Amino acid sequence: MTETIIEVIKDKSIITGADHHICQITGERYTRKPTYYRNTETGTEYYHISGSICWPGQNPGFIVIIAVLKTTENSPVFQVIEEVEIDNINGLLSACLQLREKYGHGQGSDLFNFWYGENDRFDAIVNDFNHYLTARDDKTQGIYLVPPYDHQKPNAFEIWVNSIRGCLKRDASNKPTLYMGNCTRLRSYIQTSPFDVAVKGSIEDYPALAALGGVVHSLMMLRPCLEFARPERVTPTMHDPVADLQEAQERALWEMENGIYGSGEFDEYDDGELVSTL
Repeated sequence: MTETIIEVIKDKSIITGADHHICQITGERYTRKPTYYRNTETGTEYYHISGSICWPGQNPGFIVIIAVLKTTENSPVFQVIEEVEIDNINGLLSACLQLREKYGHGQGSDLFNFWYGENDRFDAIVNDFNHYLTARDDKTQGIYLVPPYDHQKPNAFEIWVNSIRGCLKRDASNKPTLYMGNCTRLRSYIQTSPFDVAVKGSIEDYPALAALGGVVHSLMMLRPCLEFARPERVTPTMHDPVADLQEAQERALWEMENGIYGSGEFDEYDDGELVSTL
């Protein structure tokens, strides 16, 4: 069994209840979660860790493990911490089992309850794989897939690739918000893909870009390292069904990400863990 390299840390700077009260005063809808994660091998701290899988197409299938770094930046900063390229379905699923154990599955309630990926393309193979897992040990959780954000749009691949490019561009502080670490395959796919890949490419043509772009875009939209803290109405107001629907949709997306069902240059570490892509 693969040993985890992730530990859960209680953020002592967050006072339970106080931040939610502040949100009620300021009108903010989200507040920072009271826990974060630390990589025991490198000491790097993360607000969140997610996994993404894209099935083989014209190129081998691809798995991405990505973390939201614990920083003082207002916008999320992402680091790819592992990549795997395999040309068969069962090999990808087996790799997911090992990677989720390595990166904290079971350590935090919101880690690897699901993977971002197409959930209907090879659903029969995935179901058989999960059935085998539970038959061997009924306490073992299967590999469950949730399509990345905006997957239903005809230009989903374009949206995801543009999310990658947007994060790699240096912002006003002269820093990118996506770092590839030591993931040379992803870096190569990004640097060698044609300039019009977002428009003329597809998920089947570029599984690596789809896996990375899908999870980056989803994390940017769903903000899993935040807690939903919509302030309650304290005085009677007119009923607004549109606002209520928007709130319900936002809460549903947040709960899905958190496993709740039914309700420029960056300072490099000495070990070279963070390496700017471009």
